[in-house]
Amino acid sequence: MDPIVVAAPFDDTGPFQHPTNLVVRNADLDPVRAMGPPLIHGIRREMDLRIAPRPPRGAVLGKGALFQHDGTMRKDDLIKGRKYALRPKGSGPGEPFIKATFIGPARGRQCRIRYEDGELEDLEEWVHTRLIACVWGERKFFLRDEERAARLAKADAELWDPVTEEAISAVMTASGEYTGFLRRWDTDPVSAERYWARGGVEGTPLEDDPANYQDRGGVWHLSFRSALKAARAFAAADPEMVDLYLRGWEEELKAEGFEPGGRHSHDLLRKWAPSHALVRAWSQVPRGVAAEMEIERLRALVSTAVRYLYEAGEDSKAGRIERGLHGR
Repeated sequence: MDPIVVAAPFDDTGPFQHPTNLVVRNADLDPVRAMGPPLIHGIRREMDLRIAPRPPRGAVLGKGALFQHDGTMRKDDLIKGRKYALRPKGSGPGEPFIKATFIGPARGRQCRIRYEDGELEDLEEWVHTRLIACVWGERKFFLRDEERAARLAKADAELWDPVTEEAISAVMTASGEYTGFLRRWDTDPVSAERYWARGGVEGTPLEDDPANYQDRGGVWHLSFRSALKAARAFAAADPEMVDLYLRGWEEELKAEGFEPGGRHSHDLLRKWAPSHALVRAWSQVPRGVAAEMEIERLRALVSTAVRYLYEAGEDSKAGRIERGLHGR
């Protein structure tokens, strides 16, 4: 098997870091694992698998967000002279912060700060930007979000399954609301409530699970359990749309697998077979709608052929085909 060659310049300043351009060549792999959060489905899988620079809809805060998906500050939002909560290198969640003032500048992944308390008081030093957790006055809210995130991660770990995760991702992408799903459902409230309502689920996704929470920036962090519930409901509510999406990928990958060098497409079909089967089970009528649509399409083609035969003066042949079409 040829080696995987990846070119992936990252934008590390946005709330969700993701590739702006990723190319995977001649790879026998599951793109879910190659892509990072949360772009999974909704991409063009060709001989070279390319990910367009499309941000995940409904998964990030808009302009003005002051922290990344892991809660830490972005360097572009640091304000000279403002005091921040600095997490000592090597410390973990829940441990005390050090008060520090950003004195600038910020270059690359480093920024210059001055310690305001402790043994290092008045010392100026370059530190990694990720060590700056939040504005000093928001440290209690930051710790609260960390505790909630840990509780949510623990709840998700008890339920997570790779096949189910891929099935949820397929349904979310088929809905048009999201570009995929990877383990957790971080979203803005509007997209989440719309997707929830389209599945006919009562209440709101935020209230669905005690582990769900809204962070200090307004982002909803929803559990794997809630994502599963929403996906099952949407698949049952709109089975035609979901099946159309699945068949589209299956037909495309099947055709690509017969092209020179395209055997990885058939490998992907086999890997996705369990998750696609699970989605169709959620849809209640797995292949009935698709079969009916295909029959109608073929009947339309035959009817068109009959008309052409009549126009060409082949009445006898057209009549035999027409009688066969109507079961006579």
